Amino acid sequence: MASPLELIDHIQVQLEAIHDHKSPLRARDFLMARRTLLGLGRPALAPEELLVVEGPQGLDVGLYLAPELFQELRRVHPERRSGASLALDRLPAFAAVTEGVSHFLYLSAAADADRQLSRLELEVQGEVDKFAAAALHLWGRGLPRLVSGLCDRLFGRVSYLPHLTADERLRYETANRLAGGYARSLVERFVARGRLDQFLGELRQSFRLWSGDKLHHLAIAA
Repeated sequence: MASPLELIDHIQVQLEAIHDHKSPLRARDFLMARRTLLGLGRPALAPEELLVVEGPQGLDVGLYLAPELFQELRRVHPERRSGASLALDRLPAFAAVTEGVSHFLYLSAAADADRQLSRLELEVQGEVDKFAAAALHLWGRGLPRLVSGLCDRLFGRVSYLPHLTADERLRYETANRLAGGYARSLVERFVARGRLDQFLGELRQSFRLWSGDKLHHLAIAA
């Protein structure tokens, strides 16, 4: 059984390996408790949230991951046999934690590259990363035949939080559509053919695209 901090570290290391990009910052050091959110005058609106506030000395960042997510994952160790369940019966909780860590890592990468980052880019990368991380948990355990099922579970069977504004809902729907089509193309082009190196190469290329270039690349790939 991995502790919450161990699981967050594992996911960040996995995403850094997928994209061949190592951040000098660790997501675990930026975790926020629910009571901290309440102290800021706002409740937690989702199981995972990346809070970013621009201050006089740069960005202030906090990552909220609901305790319930780790309760769901408490009997799983990502590096042992039980780790397969992260991409199977524990997929919703694993995907939420992975998406939160992805948001943190991608924001860090954008800051390192001195790039502006749109909310849509952040959401799309998070959607792609939760698919890639789950796919590799299955692929690495000799279960690539199950990867195609992730596409329907992650991108087909979705619902949206009721508090979203029309613009927010459109952003999430667009991210889901782009990442879902891209993930299905990755399964067809690489997973089904056992081409792990090319799978990783494609993910690394798309990770390093910014703004409209990234969105266009994902749309064309799909």
